[in-house]
Amino acid sequence: MSNKLWKSHNDENPHRSVELKKNELNENIFAQMNVSLNESHENLLFKRKNLQNYPSIFLFGLPRSGTTLLMQLFTLRFNVGYINNLIARFWRAPLYGIALSRELLHDSKHFSFESNYGKTSELSAPHEFSYFWHYWFNIDTLNGIDIDKIKQNTDWKRLTLLIQNMAHYFNSPIAFKGIWPAYAMTELQTAFPHAFFVYIKRDPEDVALSLYHARIAYYNTPNIWWSIYPPEYESLISQDWHEQIAGQVYFLTRFYESQLAQLPETSKAILHYEELCNAPYDAMDFLQEKLDDHTGYKMKITQDIPERFVVHHPDRNFAGADKLLDTVHRYFKYKDQK
Repeated sequence: MSNKLWKSHNDENPHRSVELKKNELNENIFAQMNVSLNESHENLLFKRKNLQNYPSIFLFGLPRSGTTLLMQLFTLRFNVGYINNLIARFWRAPLYGIALSRELLHDSKHFSFESNYGKTSELSAPHEFSYFWHYWFNIDTLNGIDIDKIKQNTDWKRLTLLIQNMAHYFNSPIAFKGIWPAYAMTELQTAFPHAFFVYIKRDPEDVALSLYHARIAYYNTPNIWWSIYPPEYESLISQDWHEQIAGQVYFLTRFYESQLAQLPETSKAILHYEELCNAPYDAMDFLQEKLDDHTGYKMKITQDIPERFVVHHPDRNFAGADKLLDTVHRYFKYKDQK
């Protein structure tokens, strides 16, 4: 992680509510640990010819669209490697993290479906691995993302080799909660012939309302940006929070779906949040079948999962809710027509 990005993290952290603040002392220790381990970690990598070509699976969607629940269900249901909260601390030396996790957790999986705005608490629960993607995508600030820079400057050959090594250490396909990989789906599909993308969709109104509540939970104000950035971030950040959130939902939807349209039909699957909640087994069977059709790899079932989840609709009883929803309607009804 660059010094500039580290400063960006440190500048953002004081704005968080007390219960969601990062421990800056621990963060600095982990950063130093990763720098120290990086060189020796390189010596652990197997060459490509010695690796089995396991599928790489990227599960993604807008923030607050159900990506965490999807990831929890997928990684519990199937024999698939994934980044848990322990491994995530080794973002520049993930093979060390995988080995330590397997030694300490004995390949145990999470059983809780709890999360706090996408953050899980169990050591074995999935993590989005943001520092890893920040490092490989050369992201140097949290204030907007240069997508062209990601696509052009990422060392795709080296990143592919590393992820194939990670799958080798898991001895299984590997799944990522793909909030950050979703910035470069077409490049990942080229780099990984067996890449498979799962897009979860949720009603834009519910996404917008939930983004508002996330801003309040994190910063006690709706006026500070929370979570992933669309390409149009620079034009949105000077607007009021209603425009920011509605624009975030609309432009991310447009960006994701335009990338998906460029992928081969066999390499992608689309789920709806309500479908996932109402029939988790059907959703997992659907993904198993799609992945098998695309890669010829039959995902092995490892655990039972709940038969149903409550479809959650965020609270609308707050000042500004009507204006936010009107702004969402304006974006989705008129922007594409123009």
